Amino acid sequence: MNVPGMSRKDLDIARQHELRALLAAVLSMERPTPCIGDIRFITDAPDVQSAAAQECPDCPVFAQCRAFGLAYPSEAGVFGGLTESLRSS
Repeated sequence: MNVPGMSRKDLDIARQHELRALLAAVLSMERPTPCIGDIRFITDAPDVQSAAAQECPDCPVFAQCRAFGLAYPSEAGVFGGLTESLRSS
C-alpha cells in the first residue's frame, strides 16, 4: 500500500493492524479456513501456491483476505486466491 503523506512507520502499523484483523476473522470462523495449518499457502514455490489458491474462493474471509493481499502485495504467500506473483504483476 502506498498512501501519500504516510510515513513508512505508519504504513507498517496499518499493515500490522489489518493483518491482525484478518487473522482474528480467520480464527473466529466456526469452520477452519483452507489456509490454516497448510504450508502450501506460504511456500515459495509458485506452482504449489497456485494449487493452494484454488481453495480460496469458498473461504468465508475471501474478500477480506484478498483486499489485504492487494493492499500489501509484497506479503509472502497466498491471499484471497492470489499468489505472490499475481499480486506483484
